[in-house]
Amino acid sequence: KDVISIARMQGVMSIVDIAQTAGVIPIDFADWQPDVVAGSCVKWLCGGPGAGFLWVSKQILNQLEPVDIGWFSHKNPFEFNIHNFEYADSALRFWGGTPSVLPYAIAKNSIDQMYRIGVKKVREHNVMLARKVIDALPASWLVSPDEDQYRTGTLVVNPPIRDALEARLNALNVHFDVRKRGFRLSAHIYNTPEQIEQVINALL
Repeated sequence: KDVISIARMQGVMSIVDIAQTAGVIPIDFADWQPDVVAGSCVKWLCGGPGAGFLWVSKQILNQLEPVDIGWFSHKNPFEFNIHNFEYADSALRFWGGTPSVLPYAIAKNSIDQMYRIGVKKVREHNVMLARKVIDALPASWLVSPDEDQYRTGTLVVNPPIRDALEARLNALNVHFDVRKRGFRLSAHIYNTPEQIEQVINALL
């Protein structure tokens, strides 16, 4: 939100990428008032690969002329005149050509399920599980912010003797990412406190 305000004061457009937060952090466009928001359905929305989304403020919708266009982008898609192109007056101007339907069908059902659960509930569950890990491990291992309000859904910890601990986690079939700065743990709504206890025991 602060970045959007700064951009507006500078007279520039704001484009916000929420691929890492949609589905785990409550988002309010009415409060943010961004110009453009883009994201992916992969990560926290559990929508699988191949589907993304784009939201554009009505105030600037007709000012933007996307370069990557297709027949759905046309004001009259059935005109079939290659020498004439007019952008659709609606968000269809960003649609492009015929999409692969299956990824969008999967993503829609996943997003509907996440909506029924509620992002606020997902966030509370995520914070509760992350707090268990934070409170159990030495503070020196923590890479992510300790304060819940400054942390995304992912918790990064950097323990010593990483190879041995990585092997322990793999033996428990824990899904995690290994990065230069540490292990990335992303507890979702389907993870249980018992699973988190297993992770903590493996790390300690």
